[in-house]
Amino acid sequence: MNQPSILFISPIVPLPQGIGLAMRAWTFLAALAETYHVRLLVIPVVPQVNPEEGLCELRKLGVDAELVANNSLEDAKAAVAYTRDLVKSNSFRAIHVFRLYMLPFIREIFNLPQAQRPAIALDMDDYESKTHARLAEHARFLHQPDPALIQKAKQFEKMEDKYLGRCQRVYVCTTTDRTDLARRFQLDHFRAVPNAVSVPPLISVNKSIEEFTLLFVGTLGYAPNEDAVVFFCHDILAQIRAAADRPVHVIIAGANPGPRVRALAHDQTIEVVGFAPDLSVYYQQAHAAIVPIRVGGGMRIKVLEAFSYHCPVVSTSIGAEGIEAIPEQHLLIADTAEDFANQCLRLMRDPALASMLAQQAYDLVAAHYSLDHVQTLIRHDYAQF
Repeated sequence: MNQPSILFISPIVPLPQGIGLAMRAWTFLAALAETYHVRLLVIPVVPQVNPEEGLCELRKLGVDAELVANNSLEDAKAAVAYTRDLVKSNSFRAIHVFRLYMLPFIREIFNLPQAQRPAIALDMDDYESKTHARLAEHARFLHQPDPALIQKAKQFEKMEDKYLGRCQRVYVCTTTDRTDLARRFQLDHFRAVPNAVSVPPLISVNKSIEEFTLLFVGTLGYAPNEDAVVFFCHDILAQIRAAADRPVHVIIAGANPGPRVRALAHDQTIEVVGFAPDLSVYYQQAHAAIVPIRVGGGMRIKVLEAFSYHCPVVSTSIGAEGIEAIPEQHLLIADTAEDFANQCLRLMRDPALASMLAQQAYDLVAAHYSLDHVQTLIRHDYAQF
């Protein structure tokens, strides 16, 4: 029997490893590919190194994958026409669109007669207007007001008003965002599907007792991550060192570090490694993962990833937002520079606490945020509409 088909539209090639955006797309794509024939259309809104290499790997898995140019206004118009013609000439059960800003590429589909229009599922991932409003507020807090951020938040709000009620399913990654959207639109087609990570088997690692290593992982070209590491190194690290009983080493791993982040490496105890295809080596060195995020939205894969590597986490409240993790049971929470330093020092001085947090966080991520668990949720929900 032929499998029903789904058209999957993404701004980035889905990958099981890499930046969080590609990992989220992969979670849905791999889940759907078990039940449906997936036609993947990548319209490269998000820059990516060697996208064709990723597409080749997807084709080996049986995904019909294609990259559509999007380098100019004419390319964008062509992509809109291409998706329209693709839908007209195929019998897709659904169109799955990853990220709100990709919906304009299927805008003509909304105008088709209902009998010719597949169900449309949108994975927002992030509640865009709320996140950009937060970014604008944070810029104001730093005395660097940015009218462009305010305008972008308004643009996303208008896009949400225009499209969200016309989709048959809208996915976000946190229950808070689902509740907020359901209240705003008075609709019941919003679903919370958390981010997911591969959970490696536990291995015993002997970490250095000569120094204490703190690890930050995240795409460094993303403003909230850049803000986080600069805040940590400028406002928190000196407080840790002043009270530490051994040298403190900081590793910052992530793609696209800008000048502010690269400049941190002038301190020889701070290592900026840039993009790292294999993070396991850094988690094996780290005594703790730090998530000093002060702004943003959604659910941070970096927290789940640290949990999966059995690495204790110190995070701000917003850094751990959306994850069903309990402070003092799964991680430590701190929202000021002084408190964040003190929580890091607690882990340095109390290995038993660090071990307890790491084990309970590992159990949590294995039970609720593993790929198998989350992909089962996706397949079950897709069967309902």
